Amino acid sequence: MDKKDYTDSTEKIRHVDETLKMLSSLKGDKTFELRYNEVKAMKKGGAVTMCDVVKKIEDAGRDKVILKMLEAKLATVEQIAEVLQLPVDVVRQVAKKVPVLK
Repeated sequence: MDKKDYTDSTEKIRHVDETLKMLSSLKGDKTFELRYNEVKAMKKGGAVTMCDVVKKIEDAGRDKVILKMLEAKLATVEQIAEVLQLPVDVVRQVAKKVPVLK
């Protein structure tokens, strides 16, 4: 399916706890539960959609890649932004987490 053919759902996840525990169990870690709790805390009681949780997981993975590249000094912030097709500001924000690059 093409990204342009997909429309985000605003539908609330039913049985959130059970669904994410099942996914965590299948994956063998607590990633889904942890990210759901982060999103839930950010939304302060608002509805949490599956898109919110998946976006949080994707962002965490992206940040991990950026941090590893910066820590290993494999590329500059600008080069990473170009390769990952991200705004330079997004990479700079993640770079603030690297002690040497602050």
